[in-house]
Amino acid sequence: MQRTRRPILFALLGLLIWAVAGYLIYDYQQPHSTVPISQKYTYQITQTASSAAHYRTNKFFGSNGSPGNDDTAYVASLTDYLDSGLSYSFSGSAVTTLNYSYKIDAVVRSIFSGKQPTDSSSNVWTKKYSLLEPVSGSRTAKTLTLNPSVQIPFSDYATAADQFRTAYDLAVDSEVDVIYTVTVSGKANGVPFTNTQTSTISAPLNQRLYKIAVKFNKADSHQVVSTETQHLQDLARRYELPSAVVLALLGLGSIVYGFRRQIIKTAYQRELARIYRYNDGIIVKARRPVSLDRKTIVDLDSFDDLLNVEEETGLPIVANEISSFATRFIIANDDTAYVFTLGGQTPQESHDDSIVEPDRPRQPKRRS
Repeated sequence: MQRTRRPILFALLGLLIWAVAGYLIYDYQQPHSTVPISQKYTYQITQTASSAAHYRTNKFFGSNGSPGNDDTAYVASLTDYLDSGLSYSFSGSAVTTLNYSYKIDAVVRSIFSGKQPTDSSSNVWTKKYSLLEPVSGSRTAKTLTLNPSVQIPFSDYATAADQFRTAYDLAVDSEVDVIYTVTVSGKANGVPFTNTQTSTISAPLNQRLYKIAVKFNKADSHQVVSTETQHLQDLARRYELPSAVVLALLGLGSIVYGFRRQIIKTAYQRELARIYRYNDGIIVKARRPVSLDRKTIVDLDSFDDLLNVEEETGLPIVANEISSFATRFIIANDDTAYVFTLGGQTPQESHDDSIVEPDRPRQPKRRS
């Protein structure tokens, strides 16, 4: 019967919900791609910055008076200028229009470090110089290479810093920072992107011997992602685990309910199952209602009484499930109906209601 299958269906539904919850938990633990691989746009940036001192003509250093490649500490009084350069490379995963710009600025500053070793440095005087005015351009390609370079007038900056220090008789240190700024922008899959890289070359101005410090980002990589797509994915991942927990609990409840309905049966259900098990060959479960009007109703006290009638008449027993807690068994013999009702009845039910009789096989139509 349909009602006897419902507990099993609840259990199967619970297992299905558990499977969905398990998949959500598995998916939550996996690394995710924001967009399909075919729509991804990634790019990498590599840089190299360098600088070296160039001396005035002197008798100690080579034919041109400048230090060799192995000399990495420099004499301030001999330094005329510094050679510096930046090698910048942009590589994208697809062809797109790249807009670029770069500039080089120098900042000379006098700094005061304080009397304590732990004191941080503070600027006392700064002056900014433009060594290379902004250069901009555009190129449609996957890669872009830039190689800006400049000469840093070390001696001029040292003189300016010394003039400030002596003019006010200040115990300050001085240094120069040369800043390379490169910006590349574009649009990939309709999403704009901008990347700015800053590289710095620093040197002290008031030390007899000095070293050049070079600071730059050697490598950098990014992925261009739609803000809306990222938002939807973040939203889905935020609720993925709570949803899996809720589904797991719901599936557990469905399984428990299904097996409980299947295993824990009422006295009516146990008796009905017993009747069907031992008398399946003589009971017909019918679907169509049959009126008992103009029939004499004989109520029987037990199913055994109905079995006695069946043995005497040889007529089948018709089973009619009238509710989820009552089943009526009937033997119709001419104008008399023998009825045994298992279980309770609702107030609206009576013997004058309909019963159902077995489906009869259809007779094939004769051909004319």
